[in-house]
Amino acid sequence: MPNKIHIEKLNTNVAVTAASEFRDYAKARPIADKIGLCPKTIRRWANKGFIKRFKLSDRISLYDEKEVHDFIQSSKVGGKSGGAL
Repeated sequence: MPNKIHIEKLNTNVAVTAASEFRDYAKARPIADKIGLCPKTIRRWANKGFIKRFKLSDRISLYDEKEVHDFIQSSKVGGKSGGAL
């Protein structure tokens, strides 16, 4: 899976993941392509604080695939938190 990266430690601006918690991180486009969204939607959710963004540089950001999926599930009518979309 060339588009996925496990983040252990990037710099002081990014939290370190616990050794027992391995998550899959990817750029917006591969995640969006998997679930049928526009990458701008994922970026917009991060801008609004709905999901976290992990910036590697000014031009590269990664997102937690599970967090994006969980946000979508919780935003559906009858979901955990109502409709945040």
